Amino acid sequence: MKKIQISILLIMFSFIMFGCTPNRLENSYFENTSSDSFSDAIEIYDGKINRALNVLKTYYPRSGHDEVMWLEDSYINLQISSKDVIYRQDFINYHLSDDREYMRYSDLYYLLDYSTSRIFPDQCSDIKEGELCIQVYDTHDIYPMNYPSRSGIRFYMDGDSVLINHFYTMNQATLYNYIFYFYKDESYRDVMEMTLLISNLSHSEFQTISHTKLVFGDYEETYRFKNCTTTELNDGTLEMEYLYTKFKDYDTSDLKHNEINSFIHLYINIGSTHGTIYDGLTKEKYDVSYHDGNYSAYNYTQYIRNTEVVSYFADYYKVNLQEIIGWDNLRRNQNGTRTFDLYYEEENLSNGEDIQLSYTNSEYPYYEHIGAPNSESVIDLSIIGLSTDYTTNYFMEKLSDGATLMEQTLIDRDLNHSYEDLVDMFKSIIFIPDFDFFEDI
Repeated sequence: MKKIQISILLIMFSFIMFGCTPNRLENSYFENTSSDSFSDAIEIYDGKINRALNVLKTYYPRSGHDEVMWLEDSYINLQISSKDVIYRQDFINYHLSDDREYMRYSDLYYLLDYSTSRIFPDQCSDIKEGELCIQVYDTHDIYPMNYPSRSGIRFYMDGDSVLINHFYTMNQATLYNYIFYFYKDESYRDVMEMTLLISNLSHSEFQTISHTKLVFGDYEETYRFKNCTTTELNDGTLEMEYLYTKFKDYDTSDLKHNEINSFIHLYINIGSTHGTIYDGLTKEKYDVSYHDGNYSAYNYTQYIRNTEVVSYFADYYKVNLQEIIGWDNLRRNQNGTRTFDLYYEEENLSNGEDIQLSYTNSEYPYYEHIGAPNSESVIDLSIIGLSTDYTTNYFMEKLSDGATLMEQTLIDRDLNHSYEDLVDMFKSIIFIPDFDFFEDI
């Protein structure tokens, strides 16, 4: 609950800042014992933003996820998809892959565009601490819509603690409002808190309201609200996402791309809750729903390194054959398709079942089955001459574990409440303010 209170205070303060005394130096974050220069604040700001970008680069999938494997420095293009015979050892890029697309929900990704496109107003380079500076750009000759483009900034600073609010309009209709707060916590860890509001210019509809807390070297936590209005929060349009990413504690001299300890992606709507939770210790991901007081996992995926090993839900399963022994080469079917038969030396293990390749986001052969399980062995690889220990009971136990994990996690994060109580909580976090300030934007 403490983390939620912090989020409430930050977002509320983002609007309090825009009240009747915009030039005040007092704020709720730190003491202003002296007046600092804008250049000193920006120096600290730039260093922290670059550090946050490095966290994004180190732990999360690249932007442009479909090409993530191809962009790796060590990727070698063997054009596997065009071969007629593929040997197990040909999948040399296997260890570069990353299938965890849900990791991309972090709002730290906004920093990629923000860090390159944000331009602080030219006329604001000499602003005083606590002052609000707004610059209007004449874009009438560029855009057919008669909307001016505006950018503004305000800063507060004391020692290493810096608060910067920067906003700008985009596409003549959307307002991006960033509030960055940099400080050291009680454990003397560097912290960045980023509040982001994306709305129309009237501020009557929000595309996104989010608060992200990044404790460098430890964790990221984000509350996000999507597609909200300032008048009707109970009409079923409110969607809330909660993310918690615990970074692995390993030697920084041996950084590994995309290593995550835990991840939660949660949706809460009227009458239902569903979400995704990833356990970095077991490298297992569960999709879980909540109805009428019961948690039920309906999808299970296991990973090794950063690569999918097996996926299962009621009428579908997929298995990564690179993790299954008993074969050593694939041979293209003679029917002109992009599917293959499975071989051990010269023996054809297939019995009409097609083997497919994953080589865009990951690189491995796989077999998938759509429809009810064939037998007690849910992933029944006997049809291609192989066997596994995966059974119906195995997956039922895994789904039960996932439901328990999600329930306990929501309890730990104080999110295990009724929809009505959660809406009240979210209303407090969203905080509907007086938007007189934004009449000038």
